[in-house]
Amino acid sequence: MSSVNHPGHYNRGNIEAIDAIESAVAGLTPEEAFSIGSAIKYLFRWKEKGGVEDLHKARWYIEHVIDMHTATTTKPMPMPMPQDPIDDNGGIKGVYEKKSPFKLK
Repeated sequence: MSSVNHPGHYNRGNIEAIDAIESAVAGLTPEEAFSIGSAIKYLFRWKEKGGVEDLHKARWYIEHVIDMHTATTTKPMPMPMPQDPIDDNGGIKGVYEKKSPFKLK
């Protein structure tokens, strides 16, 4: 198996991560597809490459999709104006602050 074209840590049985990702993201928005695809990638490889850190990364991408849908269904994101105080996530301080239940290293 080629370490460039078909690395072992991206295969489970006879399924390659790229094939699973292509099927899973069909019909999603580009933003959703990127995050879901990234989560699947980390879930495929965690045991053989990145360990528990890869599981944290997969969870981060899943939480990101949840946050995208929670934020857009509850209230639209206001655009910051030059005079607005900006939080650490690039949003207007106090209006919308993304909270993550875990920290990446």
